[in-house]
Amino acid sequence: MANKMHATVLRLLSGMLCWTQAASAARTDSRVRWGGTLTIPRGIANAVPLNLTVSLNSLHTTHDSVGDGTQGTATAEWTYDHDNSGVTCVPHVEAGLRWEETSGGATASGSGSKDDFYSLIGTISGTPMVFKGNLTHGPKVVGTFLLTKDAPQLPATCHAPPPPPSPVPNPPHSYTNSAVWPMPRSISQGTTALKISPRLSFTVAGNSSALPSLDAALNRFRSIAFQHRVSPVAGPALTSMDVRVRDPDALLGFGMDEQYNLTIPADPAGSGIIESNTLFGLYHALETITQLLQFDFDDENYQITGVPLRIDDGPRFPWRELMVDTSRHFLPLTVLNAVVDSMLTAKLNVLHLHLVDSQAFPLVLPSAPRLVLGAYSEVERYTLDDLVALQRYAAARGVRVVAEIDTPGHGASWCTGMPEICPTSTCLEPLDVSNNATFETIGSVLSDLFSVFPDQFVHLGGDEVNTACWTNTPRIAAWLQKNNINADEAYGYFVQRTQAITHAAGKTAIVWDEIWNHFGTALDPQKTVINTRFNPSQAPARTPCVANATSHGYRVVRSQNIHWYLDQTVNKPWTAQYSFDPCGDLPPGSCKYIVGGAASMWGETVDTSDLMQTVWPRAGAVGERLWSPANVNSTDEALPRYLAFRCYLNRRGFAAAPALNGASVAVDGPSKPAADRQGPHGPGSCFQQ
Repeated sequence: MANKMHATVLRLLSGMLCWTQAASAARTDSRVRWGGTLTIPRGIANAVPLNLTVSLNSLHTTHDSVGDGTQGTATAEWTYDHDNSGVTCVPHVEAGLRWEETSGGATASGSGSKDDFYSLIGTISGTPMVFKGNLTHGPKVVGTFLLTKDAPQLPATCHAPPPPPSPVPNPPHSYTNSAVWPMPRSISQGTTALKISPRLSFTVAGNSSALPSLDAALNRFRSIAFQHRVSPVAGPALTSMDVRVRDPDALLGFGMDEQYNLTIPADPAGSGIIESNTLFGLYHALETITQLLQFDFDDENYQITGVPLRIDDGPRFPWRELMVDTSRHFLPLTVLNAVVDSMLTAKLNVLHLHLVDSQAFPLVLPSAPRLVLGAYSEVERYTLDDLVALQRYAAARGVRVVAEIDTPGHGASWCTGMPEICPTSTCLEPLDVSNNATFETIGSVLSDLFSVFPDQFVHLGGDEVNTACWTNTPRIAAWLQKNNINADEAYGYFVQRTQAITHAAGKTAIVWDEIWNHFGTALDPQKTVINTRFNPSQAPARTPCVANATSHGYRVVRSQNIHWYLDQTVNKPWTAQYSFDPCGDLPPGSCKYIVGGAASMWGETVDTSDLMQTVWPRAGAVGERLWSPANVNSTDEALPRYLAFRCYLNRRGFAAAPALNGASVAVDGPSKPAADRQGPHGPGSCFQQ
């Protein structure tokens, strides 16, 4: 802004410049030149001194006595230091100024075509004569000047401005194979570049009923990877890829094989090769190729550098989750589809839908139709057909959908449509443990969802249960007394009955860490997965849940809130996510029970307006720690690739926030409000923000 204002001031000066000086003792003639500096104060041009030269020429005298009427023309020239790094001679010339001397001074004025003009008003004294005073804009003083008579032009000769500084180079590896995110398990590469034809064909070995899914994946790849119009390929280019999927009929599910091998030859006459055991490995290989492809804007063709290239890749953990909350704010189906598409960039494979909570129940369910009255509005709802469409969309891309129905503690929204399953009209949650209708309703809800989501797992929540509504409601308190149990034991009873519903359907229950902290080894380790979020420092009186659960052979999904809760760590740099290792705080032998982890996006402050920039690019940091080998853990080494990954997300059309937001904030230190959701602070390359 300062430079723009600076230039604006100069243009105004060049458009019209007038000044008045007190009469000097010497007669003005064509040989007079005043030279010196003009200073614009900070706030207009950062107090940059401007070199100013005023030459008087073509004068004629109407009276012989000094000050009696010398008239003529003048030329004003000035140079200025535009970027405050050294004087740059940029001449601005105003010729044909009207010069007029009177006994009161001298005036030079422009054409008068503009109403807005500046004036130089000052006094002359000393030997040599010095003309100094103020630059005024109307009645307001906006600068100062100091000119000396017969001073040489400053600078003595004008030269062309120096070329602009070279752009800041992209971080290392920004456009190399090392920019693949997440980092592959193994990568070897050569030193040359290979052009890739946008008409790249894929030869698929074998025959399978899954070929339509494979063809759909290849068509998606072509539409995503080759978005620029290209010139006819000049010279040889790779035109074919061999695809070898050993078990294309393998089903989507926990523990699916996602490994792949990718070979790109240096010889364009050869063929690239994708090898995988399943379609899901193939999907990851296609994403890697998309990231490897570069568009050469000079010859308008695609290429892959660093060939010959060989990548052997596969995940460290089988469960790599993004959780989104559709209860605190409704997320339309189109938005959820976009979320699925974005997950593929970081090789995340589980979409955890936190469907209902205390605030809203957005599901239209045939078996429990009244519950949807707990939705925010008549349009903020999902039908079962909507959920079927989402599940199929995700499955076609290798993403599992796991639903969460959080009970009993987050059930207030159930009470709008079915108040009979809640303690009272003023004390809504936890749901009524004493009423069989509560469990019948839960069974109906889960049955409808099981018809939509075929995944082996369902999340039952179970966190943040305050049993005061049970003990303070006479009806429920009497039931507790009749069954000779206290409120905490009733909590256990609720968990057992709800899990029994899931187990009867052949499902495995996922529960939050409070369930483990309350009931421990009473839970069935074959049918229960613990989803942990607390750090030991947040529950110092408890044995750390992760270490405790894994020591007893329970499987764990980690969602550590101070690292991987994306909405609650918006004030922290990306290293808060990247620095956390899911096995880093565990004893040897326990990591085998960590099935993976989750980047969690709770919805209290997130809706469609800020969803993507809350999730990305930081969910990518989580994705790399869950996909790449444990020794890929250096934030310094990851940073150039992380910057390139954010740029890639933006090119793909995903609204990823600047990668370096919050970067000056320590992981556990003071924070800046909403830093990671903000846009960039100013102009610049995506590789630098």
